[in-house]
Amino acid sequence: MRRTATLLLLLLTTLWASAQNKHTYLPDFKKGQTVIYEYLLKKTYQRNSDNTTVDGLELNSPFATSMGEFNLIDMVKMIPTGDNISNKFSLKVLEATPYAYIMELKLIDVGLPKEIIKDESAKEILDIINLVKSLKLRLMMSRKLGEWVVINTDELYRQLIAEARKQKLSVLENENEENDKELIAAMQRENAINIFFSMFVPGFNVFTEAYHLRCEDGHREEGELKEEEGKFKFVSDVTKGKGKELNLKMNMDMYFKLRKIYDDTYINDMDSVVVDSVEGYNIEMDTIATDDEDSLLYEDWSVLCKAQNIIDVKMDKKSWLKEYENTVIINYPNGVGTIYQVLRRRND
Repeated sequence: MRRTATLLLLLLTTLWASAQNKHTYLPDFKKGQTVIYEYLLKKTYQRNSDNTTVDGLELNSPFATSMGEFNLIDMVKMIPTGDNISNKFSLKVLEATPYAYIMELKLIDVGLPKEIIKDESAKEILDIINLVKSLKLRLMMSRKLGEWVVINTDELYRQLIAEARKQKLSVLENENEENDKELIAAMQRENAINIFFSMFVPGFNVFTEAYHLRCEDGHREEGELKEEEGKFKFVSDVTKGKGKELNLKMNMDMYFKLRKIYDDTYINDMDSVVVDSVEGYNIEMDTIATDDEDSLLYEDWSVLCKAQNIIDVKMDKKSWLKEYENTVIINYPNGVGTIYQVLRRRND
């Protein structure tokens, strides 16, 4: 059974990854350009029997994406149904070359999930977020936006430490200035800034992901959708306007079987499968937070579910992302789960 599930995951991941990597949109940013983005992710689950909305379920997408590997600090994964996360950030192009961009990223705001807000450690998290909002991150990004790195981390960590001491924050209550070098070295080793943005600014990852999507001209179709495990159909339409204007619409429908996880070894086996640097997202599906009627786990291995991923991307004439909408709809035997993400460029 494990081998079959792993092979299915490899198949789905390869298909989705290959669909995205055949031809992508190449940005052409110019020095001095500045943009502001707002991001929102929310999850919902509606019970079929009475159309009741059920909160607190762990709902994850079965689709592979180009956002990279999943780990325990993936905030998007942690958000249950009935909850959401939002953020707002700006990007300014400091340098533009044929090979890379240097950008300044500034965090403007973060809307935390309710699950975090009510936690005892919420105040410390909010303190750290407010500190980071005062920083200006300099990023070196590849021309295709496939890779990026913060290049002024040493400066940022020094600023964080100095400001945290000034405000007498608890995160540094047992530290002294003599240990600053060791503290900065530890933050460098742990990639503290990168971890922070992975957790609390998923909108930035979505921004780069939008430029990885397949955008071949015209209408494209692949696969044939049948009510059988592993069957899929992929459809995309690309239309162009003035300059670099582009509108991309993608839709992928597929069937898969829900699988109950019996031990941690199986979970680790599934989490370790990587194809073309894209990791498959949870074929094993979700855990439960309420009663049996709302369970997203089933003993019967023959339970067949349909999932749909709808993506709509708009690029402006200067090659900046204007809007990205991503909706995943999962039809379970007892209800319908929806994962909705949107990233929009603001005019202010």
